[in-house]
Amino acid sequence: MRPKYETKLDRVHQRVVADAVVATHPGSTWHEFPTFHVVDFELLRAGAPVALLEVKRRSCASDAYPDYAISEEKWHKMVAEGKAQGLPVFFAAHFSDRALWTPVVEGRFRAYRGGRRDRGDKRDVETMVHVPWKEFKLLRGLRGHGNLGPAK
Repeated sequence: MRPKYETKLDRVHQRVVADAVVATHPGSTWHEFPTFHVVDFELLRAGAPVALLEVKRRSCASDAYPDYAISEEKWHKMVAEGKAQGLPVFFAAHFSDRALWTPVVEGRFRAYRGGRRDRGDKRDVETMVHVPWKEFKLLRGLRGHGNLGPAK
């Protein structure tokens, strides 16, 4: 089985992002899914599901790379989960300088082999979807995560 890299502090950051998302939609709340679920949250309005949300925390500034890379397998699973539930899926990334979000859509972005090599986990190098920064929007009401503790 693959190691669990997500920490308790990562989950705290994810909840902060979910709080910021629902704050922009009065009357909305969130439900957190367990670790290893396809997405982190179900967004609710009047108790009914209206969207799904995946959140990642990154220790770098948002302009550290030319685009945002995420596992192609993860991206496809998020698309499939949204289709299965009949809900839109959103992806948010909380960086050291700001938080950004984008809809998760199928087939719009290029994919190529990449990933991280610093953990010694061969499964970290895989086909990655590369989402251009122009596809992201600023998540208002949320600054960088520097005030919430050290990033991994």
